[in-house]
Parts: sequence; structure tokens; C-alpha cells
Amino acid sequence: EQVALTEIAIRDDLRPVSIDWLNSEFVIALGSCYALLQSREAQIDGIREVRVSKEEQCTAARFDPHQPHQAIIGISNRLEYRDFRVEPTSRPEIAIDLPEGITTHGLDFQPTRKRSIASASSDGTIRLWDLRSTAAPTTNLEGHSFWACNISYNPLFDGLLVSCGSDGVVQVWDIAVAPTLSFLGDEVQEDLGGNTPSPAATFPDHDTTVYNVVWASADEFTFASLSYDGRLRVNNVPPALKNQLLLS
Repeated sequence: EQVALTEIAIRDDLRPVSIDWLNSEFVIALGSCYALLQSREAQIDGIREVRVSKEEQCTAARFDPHQPHQAIIGISNRLEYRDFRVEPTSRPEIAIDLPEGITTHGLDFQPTRKRSIASASSDGTIRLWDLRSTAAPTTNLEGHSFWACNISYNPLFDGLLVSCGSDGVVQVWDIAVAPTLSFLGDEVQEDLGGNTPSPAATFPDHDTTVYNVVWASADEFTFASLSYDGRLRVNNVPPALKNQLLLS
């Protein structure tokens, strides 16, 4: 029997919905709050809990791999980009308002492009954002008929994204042709245009909600998806799309 290196009990009144780990810190979305945990030598070294208002729910959290100590948090119908080195009562560095009633269930940062994120929302839409200009998403990807539960950028091909949803479907997206913005400093110079992608491949393999999807570390064209009924499925990017990416 395997024994955990360390363990921390979450209070009964909190509902863990998301966790991310970068270096020696964890950030956890816990419904009525989010928590920053620091670990040292496999032991929990410190906990900082940040409450949201009674009417709100913290639904997702993700560290920025390009900026240690900073993370994007999904709180009800908004996103907050925060620096954990400053007081949690201070205003977030960036705040993004979503349409009323829309909550975020998954977040990811583009691995090779700073300030570029994707969010998976309860209206089934994957929104691509440039954090330097957040009045509107750069692109809306529409391929899920119910909640979009999570997304993951490919670690090597930053134009490749995989998403999953409560419709039991996993979608692979080629976002290399998606609209982008051009900046001079922090000012938007022009919209470089592009096309709104449709799903490049659809995998309706699950019979129920697919909660998470991840890319394999040993093969950049293989991914796994996990659904509510406990089924783990492994799939590959279709050969035609794989060849297109390798030749581009």
C-alpha cells in the first residue's frame, strides 16, 4: 500500500474543484474561497486562504508558468489575474468580466506565449484571451453543446488545444489560424485577423461528463481524458492533422 508523503484535510464546508502546482506552491479553487499552499520537502509549510463573497463561487485556478507567484482565478462570472506576493484584499492586476451567468471551469496558459490563456465556460465556449487587451476574447471556440469543463494546450505545438465537456465529447482544435493582436508596448496596434477555427477532430467516446483532459509527456500527439463514470480514455491526434503540424 502506497503512503502519501504528506496530507492536508480540506474543511467539510469547502468543495475542492481545481488544483494546480508550480514549483513549491499549490493553488486550489475551493468553491467559497481559493487557497495558496506552500510546500517544502514534501510537507505543507503554509496556507493562505482567500474568501470570495457569499454570492460568488471560485471555480478554477491556474498558475502562470511564465510569471511565478501569479495565477488566474475563475470567480463566478469573472476572471482575476493576481500576484500572490501582494495582499489578497488589493485589486487584481487584471479583471475580466464574462457574460452574466457564465462561469469558468477550466483555465490554461499557452506554454510558449506570455499573457495568452484559454478558458472553458459553462456556456460550452472556449475563450482565447490576450491578457494585454481583455475587453473581449481574441477568439471564441464553439464546439461543445453543454458545459466546457477543461482545456489543455499542447506543450510543444502552441497552436494545438484539446477540450472536454459535460456533453461527453473531447475536441481537438488547431488554433494556429485564430485571430491575434499586434502590440507596440502595451498598446494594441492592429487586429491581425484570422479565422475562427472549428474542431479539427471530435472524440465522442464518453457516455457522461468529461472532467479533465491532459497531453502525454512522452508523445506530443497523445492525450488522455477522464469522465465522471471513472473511465480514462487515451486517443491520438488524427494522422492528417499530425502531418500538417509537423510540416508547418
